[in-house]
Amino acid sequence: MLNAVLVEAFGTSAKVQNCKNPGSRNVIAEVKKVIEHCNKSHKAKVHLSDMVDEHFGCTMKGRLQQGVPQRWVSNNKTLQVFLERWQVLDDYYRVEEKVLFPVCTLQREIQELYSLMCPVANIISAAQSNTNIVAPSMLMRMIQLRLSLQDHCPLVMLDPAAQKRYHMQMGPKPPLVQCRHIELTETGKITKMLLADGLDKRFFKPRYFKQSHPSSHRKVPLHDVAAALVPNSRELRYLDKVVQLDPSFNPEIDNAAALATCLRERVWGFISAQVASVVETTHNSISTDELGSSAKRQCTRNADRILCTDVSGDHIDVMGLFDAIQQVERYRKLLVLTEADHINLLKPENILPWWNKVGAVQFPYLSVVARAVFGVPPSSAVLEKDFSAADDLITRKRGSIDAVFAEMVLFLHGVLDKIPMLVPFINAQDVDKFIPRYMRDPRMECICNTEDSSIGSESDLD
Repeated sequence: MLNAVLVEAFGTSAKVQNCKNPGSRNVIAEVKKVIEHCNKSHKAKVHLSDMVDEHFGCTMKGRLQQGVPQRWVSNNKTLQVFLERWQVLDDYYRVEEKVLFPVCTLQREIQELYSLMCPVANIISAAQSNTNIVAPSMLMRMIQLRLSLQDHCPLVMLDPAAQKRYHMQMGPKPPLVQCRHIELTETGKITKMLLADGLDKRFFKPRYFKQSHPSSHRKVPLHDVAAALVPNSRELRYLDKVVQLDPSFNPEIDNAAALATCLRERVWGFISAQVASVVETTHNSISTDELGSSAKRQCTRNADRILCTDVSGDHIDVMGLFDAIQQVERYRKLLVLTEADHINLLKPENILPWWNKVGAVQFPYLSVVARAVFGVPPSSAVLEKDFSAADDLITRKRGSIDAVFAEMVLFLHGVLDKIPMLVPFINAQDVDKFIPRYMRDPRMECICNTEDSSIGSESDLD
């Protein structure tokens, strides 16, 4: 979603006729022409490598990066490296090429484009590189980003060259430079406006705008449900700012507090309906072991039906439903006892442990809903990495590898950081009991056969 927003805002679509920001597209194209020239010329690569070593030291490569037009990570990294080596490139063209730097008049536009692109790219990178519960924190960052794109909010100008020198301990910490909207270049103003419109079109408008009206029946955003199930953000105070982003919001007529309250009650009504579906599933003679997976499926399957129908009837446990609603009310009034608990619950990796140790005891029905909501992966990047690892494992020369073995290798690769360094040795009895014969190491089996003659008997082949 954010990648599509960046493509539209910066005009880097594959088809020129679909470009909405030709100014930004031309600036990025000029940058890539310089990069292409420097990468193709052997003389340029040699001189740039020497000048980079002289300017920064031996910690940076001389080759510039050529970005792919439709990928945010390529464009963001390209502009970052280009601005980091701006002085080096300027000196090279002036000293070696004996010509003026082709983009010397576009430094302001390039810096503005990078400053607008970098916050969005950071959100995407954080969501793709983190396997913890990041939906609530990413939602807060999205709202902060959208608020920063308003006309009255200044743009924080980023200087990659100064930041690089500071990280390499070659210069002071760069100061915070803010640029007002009227001080931006025309390219920067259009890009900022298109970026705000893209976020509204693809994220905020489908989820929030016009949902506060009583006649709206849109589904409740999963991000808000996840934020409500985090103890520190269950009050959903950010909705007070979200409603003011609606283009139709009129502060002289509309009451922001009332609209935000309507959105909050919609979220908690949805959660209460999911809790009711858990009660219904439990009442229909679902065993304790099956409660988790069955309740997850039931929460999704019966969400809209329970929201639109009366749940008080013969088909549901009335006392269980009353207890479940009481759990929701008690959770909404929950108090974080200590400051340490408040700080720990702000970390995404501590949300599930809290629900497993505290929430499951105090709010058993609500914990099933939390497990189903937080089980949704924040990004498909993790799955793409799993497929990439599988492609590296199952090659053309390993086409007959056993599926169970490949699955186990990929599982161990995914949880490698959670495996202890000192793994105890498997004794012969455990090998015989838990490991199939065709998956055993032949050397291990020889050792086991010398210790226990019962291993490898015909019973293992069944």
